[in-house]
Amino acid sequence: MKNIEYLSIIPQPKKIVFKKGGMRLLSSMQIFVDANNVHHAKEFLRKVRTMGFPAMKINIIDTRKHIFMIAEKISMVGIGKPVLNKKEGYELHIEKKRIWISSTDSAGLFYGIQTLVQIFEDNSNPPLCIISDWPDMDIRGIHFDLKGGMPKFSYLKEFIKKLAHYKINTILVEYEDKFLFTKHPVLAAKSALTRLQAKELDRLARENHIEIIPLMQSLGHAEYILRHPEYSYLRESNDEIQQMCPSNPKTLEFFKEICTEFFEIHPNSRYFHIGGDETRQLGECKTCKARTKKTGKYLLYFEYIKNACEFIIENGRIPIIWDDIITRHTPELFALLPKKTTIMYWLYGIKSDRQNYCYAKNGILTSKQWIHKIYDHSQDLPPGVTDSNFIEDLPKDEYREMKKYSDSEDFPRSFSSTIFLRKMQDKGLKVIGASAALCSEDGFISNPERAIPNIRTWANAIQKHRRKGVVSTAWARGGTLASINGLMEGNWYPFLASAEFYWSAKACDEKSFDQKYCKRFYGLDNREVTDCIWLIRHQKLAGGREKLENRFNALIQNALRNNWNLYYYSVFSKVLQLQSDVEQVFIYSSPNIQYMAEQTFLPARRLNAFKTHIASLVKESSELKKEVREICKKILHPSEIDECMASYFKRLDDMIKMILDKMQ
Repeated sequence: MKNIEYLSIIPQPKKIVFKKGGMRLLSSMQIFVDANNVHHAKEFLRKVRTMGFPAMKINIIDTRKHIFMIAEKISMVGIGKPVLNKKEGYELHIEKKRIWISSTDSAGLFYGIQTLVQIFEDNSNPPLCIISDWPDMDIRGIHFDLKGGMPKFSYLKEFIKKLAHYKINTILVEYEDKFLFTKHPVLAAKSALTRLQAKELDRLARENHIEIIPLMQSLGHAEYILRHPEYSYLRESNDEIQQMCPSNPKTLEFFKEICTEFFEIHPNSRYFHIGGDETRQLGECKTCKARTKKTGKYLLYFEYIKNACEFIIENGRIPIIWDDIITRHTPELFALLPKKTTIMYWLYGIKSDRQNYCYAKNGILTSKQWIHKIYDHSQDLPPGVTDSNFIEDLPKDEYREMKKYSDSEDFPRSFSSTIFLRKMQDKGLKVIGASAALCSEDGFISNPERAIPNIRTWANAIQKHRRKGVVSTAWARGGTLASINGLMEGNWYPFLASAEFYWSAKACDEKSFDQKYCKRFYGLDNREVTDCIWLIRHQKLAGGREKLENRFNALIQNALRNNWNLYYYSVFSKVLQLQSDVEQVFIYSSPNIQYMAEQTFLPARRLNAFKTHIASLVKESSELKKEVREICKKILHPSEIDECMASYFKRLDDMIKMILDKMQ
């Protein structure tokens, strides 16, 4: 019992010292708190009351310190200055007759209270202990991509509060068309937040010590703007409406107008993300084409981004840009960015601190050592890396620079998986890492085999190099017009992994985290939940769809909390497997349907059995649609439901239709 795992706290505290015995809450006990943190005490009381704990009177104590205490009467004996003097840090003491938390700031006290709530979830008589705790990094972030599957306003608010409970302190909000702009109302979707709603989210976030960073695309990924005829004058090309024209002065003017509205909505946000990634149409319009002949298209990109960054700085914010265009094409331009610029460095596939390839100026780089047969299969090149340039062929100065930042004695055979991190640091730029809780290739359920190691790798890299922090992106769709990925409800597993590793990068391993996640989020004592989430993509190992469904049903019955989240996983696991079943039928059987029908010497029962199987798949699809629609109704704004349903079942419906058409 006297061990850290006993309490199963997420994120893992830095230090816990257990003492003999336990503490018992008495009905005569009261809460004592300083005036600045009364609202945290009220929220604590609301949470523990739902657990069956007695009502407690809240008393305001006259002190400038950040103090929270549960006792029969106030006693400041032994409570001096916090021994721990770290930003967002706290000390929590559970004694025989009192519990007290102290911190140097309100955020730290809030996090100490969240730890206490978690302890009470499983222990009505908590063990006597002292907890000293603080975060490894300043920014512990989650991404709200609102461009697909826009949740209800009430759902967003509860989501924010739950993230704060696990000590997430940053949300990167990608609004796109989900905000009702005053000057550009035509951009807003039916599900868009009003100005009052957006302000309320900002206020709620700040109350829970979360900073919202707005993200407004400044150049590429502008489909939600350019699809409207009113804004066609901003297009770089009419063939693909993905990018605004950097040579058109009205592009920067439009960007500034949009930003100004977000400055008003988020007046206390230190950062502003201007996007700048995947600008695939650079140099296509007539004006840009002429300019690129003189300067090259990436200098064209840089000049525009530099102007956008300077505008953000002039308005008292720190600009953030994605790294990929500069990293992969013109890394020498890092040194020319305004010094206040922060780079968000995204890599969604890395799973360890070492790898044998990287995306760089010369394309995908790897070593000539890998053109030989590989005997160490743990070092296999990942799928998709089939065409690369070799590090050994780089010019001497570039080779020396790669070696300098490789962070490996085994260079060029292997090198740091975040090789540009130190380079950006040397150029005087701040860096925020970007992992992916959900990326486009995952589909409608996050893939933990990719996401959790990716999150953990980024946490270790940022802690090692003492950078600002990490944001776990969760892409609702690859682009405004692309298919919709999973809903936010399916991201809790990687989001809590983010909370764990961004607070304490090396506190526990992935297996230990899984144990804690099952205990904390569901109240279950084993790793059955994380096993079942993993098996969603390996259902044959589980004995098929029906057996996995039974396992989820048992978990839903036994879980003490968040049962509905398990139901979400259960339903979408069935959708994923049905899609796989229909794909198998489509690939292997549909070419032979007509043949079977025409060959009279074949037994009729063979064709009839095939038709019966198809009919059962059609019926199952119909039943699953009802379940998924009910889930969507609970989470989504009503105007978003039909598009989500069409997106989730499009491939399935198309394949079934083609099979049925061939059976006619």
